[in-house]
Amino acid sequence: MTFSFNIEWLAFLPECFLTVILHILLVYAVIYSSSFRHNFPILIKNLSWLSIQTFLFMFCLVSNNIFHNAIIFNNFIIVDFFSSLIKLTIIILNLILLMIVLIYNQIEKLNNFEYVILNIFACLGIFFLISAYDLISIFLALELQSFCFYILCCFKRQSEFSVEAGLKYFILGAFSSGFFLFGCSFIYGFTGTTNLEKLFLFFNSFSNDFFSFDIACFIGLMFVLVGLMFKVSLAPFHVWAPDVFEGSPFSVTAFFSFVPKIAICSVFIRLILSICYVFFVPFQEFIIICSLCSIFVGVFGALFQKKIKRFLVYSSISHFGFIFLGISCGSFEGIFASLFYLIVYMFTLIVIFSLLLNIKVKKTGQKLKYLSDLSSIFYLNNFLGVSFLIVFFSMSGIPPFAGFFSKFFIFLNTINNDLIIVSLFAILVSGLGCFYYIRLVKIMFFEASNLDYIFIDLKKENSLISSFFIIFITFFLTSPNFVVIILYNSVLELFL
Repeated sequence: MTFSFNIEWLAFLPECFLTVILHILLVYAVIYSSSFRHNFPILIKNLSWLSIQTFLFMFCLVSNNIFHNAIIFNNFIIVDFFSSLIKLTIIILNLILLMIVLIYNQIEKLNNFEYVILNIFACLGIFFLISAYDLISIFLALELQSFCFYILCCFKRQSEFSVEAGLKYFILGAFSSGFFLFGCSFIYGFTGTTNLEKLFLFFNSFSNDFFSFDIACFIGLMFVLVGLMFKVSLAPFHVWAPDVFEGSPFSVTAFFSFVPKIAICSVFIRLILSICYVFFVPFQEFIIICSLCSIFVGVFGALFQKKIKRFLVYSSISHFGFIFLGISCGSFEGIFASLFYLIVYMFTLIVIFSLLLNIKVKKTGQKLKYLSDLSSIFYLNNFLGVSFLIVFFSMSGIPPFAGFFSKFFIFLNTINNDLIIVSLFAILVSGLGCFYYIRLVKIMFFEASNLDYIFIDLKKENSLISSFFIIFITFFLTSPNFVVIILYNSVLELFL
């Protein structure tokens, strides 16, 4: 439904509130941090807690938004239950992220208040991206969040690796944006519109014979999806991810790992279920090929990694291969399985980063860099050892943890959609992927070479957060209804 201009601002109130607060925090930080009277204070802790308070208010505004199924601002923005659910998920994840990286930024001397400001700017772009209902608004939101990511990558200016990561991300990100814009220009040139609803009506007004002779729209949509696949580092468009994640500060790597990728997946799902549904058969083959390629590259790439960050990157590539495998089904159950897999995977990443950000090397005081540095961690801290054990077993899909059910839903839906060979290949490669997780368990539990080498300094916030999500992952089977019903209702609205 459409509304008058005055009511449209009420439907978009959370984003308007975040924009106003962002400018207030920016002016406050610039004036106060450069004040000679107050001895040029460092505001990273102050701004972090103010931003946490801001996101708490955002959570209340989004959860109490009375507008559902509203298309506003000349069909550029959509406000529905699905977008609200994704926004709430991102708000919760970003709140947790700001709490677990606060001590890390202070120890690593990343005391510039711009980190918090850029984080809020990126989240604002992500909120715009989730609610975007036009190719132009999608591109503008993508660029708003990407500009913040380019700066965050090279935030540690004294490190040449961080600067190199930012430069690589900027160049390849501009390349992917060119792909996206090229596809949008094709679509607009042959349809005369960029609105998703109008494109859906346009594509469904022609028979299949029309597209067999004129494939320009199909090529344009292909370029648009390739641009989005690059942003989520899906193989074979993943080559930038290991170097960028390796060079970025650990707190920035944690932010890149889950917050923006949820938004990209939601946009991908919206595109698949709207303008791409007419072309679903050829697009299904393309997405399946990219998904299987991601699973293969992620699993075998992680087998040969020695550094923690690069290991997590290749593991993420394989997991997003499974997520897009569920999206390729194009059915209600497939989309539900993909979103469920995404939520569970994000929870496991929260536990991993909340623990890794608080483990130091005793001799140098630096964070862990290599997988071998995790040896004997169970003997130093039993809680950490058991926590890593549960997380890695869940990520490998071992029952009864939540990760098993996420993969089970994916395989069940691919089999129900007659993708038997695809399912068998994914199951076999997933079984091989269990090897590198079990190898990490072996390093932590059965190697005792670093008993005097690392020490554990786990903060209160990190221990509480990791404990909560470990309990969720472990005992998900006892009460799965809450998460399942919420995701079920949000996906159902997309098909209505």
